[in-house]
Amino acid sequence: MVFAFLPTTVMLICSFLAMGVSVFLISTRDAFYADIGAGVMFMAAFGALLTVKSSHKLYISSMGVLHEDFDKWYRKQQKIAAKSLAAKKLFVLSNIINGALAYEKLDEASESIERFGRHISKKGHPYYNYIYLDKLLSLMKKKHDLSDSKELLSQMYEMLNSKYFPDGNIKTSFISHFEHTRMAVEFYKRTPEMLRTTDRHIAEQFNVASKLYLSVIVKSSPQVSYPLLACYYDIGLSYAVMGNTENASQYFEYISSSKRNYPLVSRVSTYLSTGDIFILMQTMP
Repeated sequence: MVFAFLPTTVMLICSFLAMGVSVFLISTRDAFYADIGAGVMFMAAFGALLTVKSSHKLYISSMGVLHEDFDKWYRKQQKIAAKSLAAKKLFVLSNIINGALAYEKLDEASESIERFGRHISKKGHPYYNYIYLDKLLSLMKKKHDLSDSKELLSQMYEMLNSKYFPDGNIKTSFISHFEHTRMAVEFYKRTPEMLRTTDRHIAEQFNVASKLYLSVIVKSSPQVSYPLLACYYDIGLSYAVMGNTENASQYFEYISSSKRNYPLVSRVSTYLSTGDIFILMQTMP
């Protein structure tokens, strides 16, 4: 990601040149020049470390454009992804997909998912495969096409239970994410009437799974984010279909007051003014 920004590219090149000079000074075997070389080496190493940290800050800053101008943000992120390597490239592509899906730019999301898939096919690591499959399913959810959801969920479960999948807190959070995703598919396959009557247990289970996943999101990113709002959306909707409008309104009011310009927020605002629950069911968050 360092080479994605001109200032950090220049800083890194200067650091490498300084390292070269330090090696030359040390190789003279003169005590005076060797001491100078050691000092230059230390400064070069510090400069390289500072360059990496600076590139991360510049990347975070570039992400802020998402809420101001999607097209400008998308073009910039494409350039950053092209100049990033290995895991950093996958990280950037993953965020591009997330941003495109949040704003329901499905063509851009589809293109980035395809690029992500081409890169992870070389790695074959269960962690990256899980993320790729989840992005595919998220795209299908936005299109409200759940025809292949069972197969994708089965593959995600297989990746999650691979012995090569990371353990600890990472796995715990992904398990919570998987359960939430699995229940979301079951929930959105049904009509509000079904969820209110014969399949009410699905709405109840989805409500619980969404709350559990919400706790994971809050721990990892307590600020207002799309995953947070999407989870509030799911919890509010599950309450709404069960007839608990008081609890549903608490979550929906939070979303509508978030001042984000996601399509999800617009749908919630429309629902609050019309009471038409089908508006919330037409596109999955």
